[in-house]
Amino acid sequence: AILEPAGITMDATGRLYVCDALFRVLVYPNPATGASAARVLGVNVPQSGQPAPPPVNDTSLGGGRRPPEGVFMIGTTPFVIDTGANRIVRYDPFESWASEGTAFSPPGRQFLGQTDNLSSKINRDSGEPKATGFDTPISAVVANNEVYVVDGGNHRVLVFPVQNGTITTATRVLGQTDFFQSAPNYIEGRDIYLFNGFAGVGSGRVSDGAGVVLDSSSSPPRL
Repeated sequence: AILEPAGITMDATGRLYVCDALFRVLVYPNPATGASAARVLGVNVPQSGQPAPPPVNDTSLGGGRRPPEGVFMIGTTPFVIDTGANRIVRYDPFESWASEGTAFSPPGRQFLGQTDNLSSKINRDSGEPKATGFDTPISAVVANNEVYVVDGGNHRVLVFPVQNGTITTATRVLGQTDFFQSAPNYIEGRDIYLFNGFAGVGSGRVSDGAGVVLDSSSSPPRL
């Protein structure tokens, strides 16, 4: 069964990967037959006598906050967009996974957007967006040896070159003029910078001297 499926992709052999609201990714080896999922990503099975793992780790997805919403392939390697943990998790190719009896869900091998497998901080805990961090990543597409990642909370799309079968640092950004910016609806050349010198033109109103008037007497303020 699948609960509220989100992201979906297929590898070169026809295996189908589906993210759902139970904080997991289901893998269907032959979806054309209607067979059940053969493996599951994102489930950390508790071990008897062992302490519970931290919410964010090398196996679980979402950190208990928000389930993964995207999955994509680079060659035979699956990458899961772990939306709730503000990261992208790279896994070994399906053929390299240990048996289900050894590891119910295989662990991740790389955690893009974080410094380690236990972290889930927005923007890599840097305080502002960068080329290596995310705020609520949602989906991605692979094209022309590049990966385009929708970084929802930062109102941008990051473009990563594929190098050695993976991605590390974005080299381009769409929706913003630089990596450190994250304002919604950013329009180049139409910003108002207060340091350019607004002057009062009436009660609750200021002008930039070029015909733009900011009326702070209204709620919310308007131009």
